[in-house]
Amino acid sequence: MRNHGFTVTRATLADAFEDLYFFEKAAQTQMLAFSSGKPLAVLSDDIAKATAEGWKSYRGMAQRHFNSLKSAL
Repeated sequence: MRNHGFTVTRATLADAFEDLYFFEKAAQTQMLAFSSGKPLAVLSDDIAKATAEGWKSYRGMAQRHFNSLKSAL
């Protein structure tokens, strides 16, 4: 599967899609930031940890997110 991206496996399709969806959004944001050609401001470890902590409240929402995106199709 060389040059075909990455593979995500999780307990449910919704969970796998959720990981894939947010990885894609993060990669998109990073590429846009790099394309500016300007030096990037890197957050401190403390801010990164606090941000990661804030995402914990969204655990278990994968199925709802997946259903919402499917309904848009």
